[in-house]
Amino acid sequence: MTANDNNPRSTDDEFADRELLAREVDHDAERPVDLDDALDEALPPPTIDPDERVEVEPDPDLAIDDERPAG
Repeated sequence: MTANDNNPRSTDDEFADRELLAREVDHDAERPVDLDDALDEALPPPTIDPDERVEVEPDPDLAIDDERPAG
């Protein structure tokens, strides 16, 4: 591990990471995207049937507030 001139405790790896972060990036450039349709077909639809929803019932052993006793 060798230190750079700016920070005696930093390593060469940290310096290389800073160089990568300092590069200019074209955020508007088109990037190829590989979409795998087979993965999308294997997943179930992300919707919930309203008939399958379960309503939470209040626990009679828990007090609603401090002034009223439980049960």
